[in-house]
Formats: sequence, C-alpha cells, structure tokens
Amino acid sequence: MLCYKNGALAREEIRDRYCASSWDTYNQHLESTPPGNDGYSGFYFSLHEIIPPNVQGEFFFKDGRPTDTIPDSHHARAILESQFLSIKRRIISILPDNAPPLKRLIVTGGGSANKVIRQLAADLFGLDVYVAETKEAAGIGGALLAQFAWWRANYKSDGTFEQLKAKEGEKLRLVAEPTLERTRTYEQLVRSYAECEDAVVKSASMRV
Repeated sequence: MLCYKNGALAREEIRDRYCASSWDTYNQHLESTPPGNDGYSGFYFSLHEIIPPNVQGEFFFKDGRPTDTIPDSHHARAILESQFLSIKRRIISILPDNAPPLKRLIVTGGGSANKVIRQLAADLFGLDVYVAETKEAAGIGGALLAQFAWWRANYKSDGTFEQLKAKEGEKLRLVAEPTLERTRTYEQLVRSYAECEDAVVKSASMRV
C-alpha cells in the first residue's frame, strides 16, 4: 500500500491558485500542455509527506534541473504527473520480477469523475482505467477484505481473492484507454522523475 498526505487537497490548492478555483480551467491547462509538460516538473508538499518521507515545500525543475518557478499554465499538469509518476516508480520496485503485467487501473474519489484526469492516468500508466459504481471505495475495500477472511476461514482455506470474486459480477465501468504514444513518453520519464525526486529529498534533508 502506498500512502500520501498531499493528494487531492494539494491538487485543489493548485486549482485555486492557478486556475481561478475552476476545474474547467484546470482541465483547459491540462489539455493545453503536452505529456512531459514541456520539460517542466513540480513537487507540491503542503504537508510533511509520507512518500518521500519528511519533505515539505514546493520544488520545480526544467529538463531535470532545479528552477525557481514554472509557467502558471503548467502547474496543473506538473502536479498530476509528479503524483502519478511517484506511484509508477514505486510499482516497478514493488512488483516481483516474475509478476504478470498489470491489466487495469481502478480509480475512485473526486478525481475519478474528471475525464481529463482519467485520460492522463490511462496514458501515464499504460492501462485501461475503470471506475467503480460506489463512491465509498475505502469502506467497500475493507468489507471485501473482511469477506475474504471469513470465506477463507469457513469454506476455502487456500482460496484466492480472485476465486471469491469470480462468483460475483464486478461493478466497474471502463472510462479511459491509453494512447500508446503518450505511454511511451511517460515510460521514458520515470528515470528523470526519480532523479528529480531524489534531489528534492536531498535538498529537504539539508534544510533540517
């Protein structure tokens, strides 16, 4: 499990500061900038972050080199790309070498209602994006784990979660499919993102 403090609230701060508090304007900024954000990247930590740990503040880069600021129109994409690339970087390290490739991405929460954000997620991760019919994703997830534990204890001591769910139809809706050219662009950005993040962590540790 990957846990972050600066997620949706950080995106809302960027929306309010650079997009006149409008998601429509936020989406316009996203659609007016290309994958890779013209070389601009940004890290936004209003709160001390968990991943990477103990980092706070805003940090900007242009083509991998620190810079004081980036154009106002590029912040909307910068925060999304940095948040998603953080997850993508860590998925690579979490999965074992013999793990089968991921097949889909299930998104929840307020951002899952934004079609432009959903498309960016599909492109960056290279996966079909689905949304669940329920908005209570955390509660449903906990209930499913409890159901799985009960099922294993009472009926199928060696059963898998997939076997349990095979008996029930999943209530998911496909909302975005990746554009492979954009996915290739993001694949090439993971390394440069990691180098920028490492530089942020080093800079933050020097401030302490």
